[in-house]
Amino acid sequence: MKVILDCDNTMGVRKSDVDDGLTFAYLYAHPDVEVQGITCTFANNNEHVVYYNTLQMMEDLEITDVPVLKGGRTPGAYDSEAVNFLVDTVNKNPGEITVIAIGSMCNIAGAYTKDPEFFEKIHRLIVMGGILEPLY
Repeated sequence: MKVILDCDNTMGVRKSDVDDGLTFAYLYAHPDVEVQGITCTFANNNEHVVYYNTLQMMEDLEITDVPVLKGGRTPGAYDSEAVNFLVDTVNKNPGEITVIAIGSMCNIAGAYTKDPEFFEKIHRLIVMGGILEPLY
C-alpha cells in the first residue's frame, strides 16, 4: 500500500503530543506499506516547527528515502510544496495512494483546490481528528 502521511508532527517538541511520529514509525516499519512522503502542516504547532521537527526525526531515525515537504502556514495557504507533492504523486499513481491526514486539513484542501478530481484519484483518505484544547 502506498501512503502519504499528512501530519503536524511534534514528537520530540516539549509539551507536545507524539501521535504523528508514532504513526510514521508504525507505517514505515510495516512490510506492506510504502511511505511515499510526509507532508507537514500546522496544528500542534506552527508549520515551521512541524517541518523542521520532522526533518530532525528523520535524521535521528537515519531515514533518507522518504521526502518531507512543507505545507501552508495558515488556513487557506494552499500554494506549497506539500500540496504540489500530493497532487503530483496522486496523478502519477492514480487509484494507488492512501492519504492519512492527521493534522489540519490545509494541505488536503489545497490539493483539492489545485486538482478538483484529487479525491477521485486517491485510493483512500483516512482522517484522524484531534484535540480541541491546548495539551497543557
